[in-house]
Amino acid sequence: MEQFLEIIINFINQIGFWPLFVLGLFLSLFLFWKESYLHKDRNSAFDMWFFTILFAMFWARLSFIIANWGLFESLPWALAPYERYGEDIYFFRLLPWRFFDLRDGGFLFTSIFSAYILFAFLYNIFVKRWNWREMFLPVILSAEVLLVFVLIVYGALVGLPDVVLGGFFIGAVILGFLAIIMFLRFMLKKNYLVDILPGLINFVVMLFILVSFALITRLFLSYDISLIDRINVFVMNLTGVILAFYFIFVEKRKKNTRESVILGGGRRSVIMNVNKPFKKKNGED
Repeated sequence: MEQFLEIIINFINQIGFWPLFVLGLFLSLFLFWKESYLHKDRNSAFDMWFFTILFAMFWARLSFIIANWGLFESLPWALAPYERYGEDIYFFRLLPWRFFDLRDGGFLFTSIFSAYILFAFLYNIFVKRWNWREMFLPVILSAEVLLVFVLIVYGALVGLPDVVLGGFFIGAVILGFLAIIMFLRFMLKKNYLVDILPGLINFVVMLFILVSFALITRLFLSYDISLIDRINVFVMNLTGVILAFYFIFVEKRKKNTRESVILGGGRRSVIMNVNKPFKKKNGED
């Protein structure tokens, strides 16, 4: 295991943070887009991801500045975004331009995750007005995969093998969860155990949220993190509870169904309601 971690860390250090971070963004977008495509038009789903990640990055940068104000408070302010000394020109070293200089990698990763899931939920409910049961998995999966990617890359660059290992472990939990969900979806599409599978899938989704959030929280709190990081972790868990509650109770009551689950099938979204019997082609029950 130590040899494997050493190989990963050396490989990441050779590439650098930003190329891998951009790759993580595209991976997050791919998962969000693919899962959303089962229920929504791709163009319509893309703007939700775009504004969500934009807000998450903004809050991650702002929270970094707040948490590390000592790095900025002594810098002078200037109207121009550059300084010139003879033949040498330096960009974004003074305020307010230094706030936008992302070359320092100045983000709080707790902020990215907590802001991502919170903003996506609010955007889905109040702007898109979509069924949250359809968008729950795209949001959670794309957020957690992005966080795992960032943890592995950041841990490797700053020399924290425990963070890298924690990222891989959370990633393994995500893959295991996806395998279980895909199997249960396959069973339900084949009309096996239709009386219990919808509820079982809902239970697996909630269990995944509980386990993955607990692992993420434990990983963050095992280090001496800033106060704003701790606030982000609290917001993350509070948001997770709200998302789960809304998933289980609110929209189920609105639809007046005892059990329902979203199944992906090409461009169509199939909502299975086990209260209603299946009908044969001739219209008979």
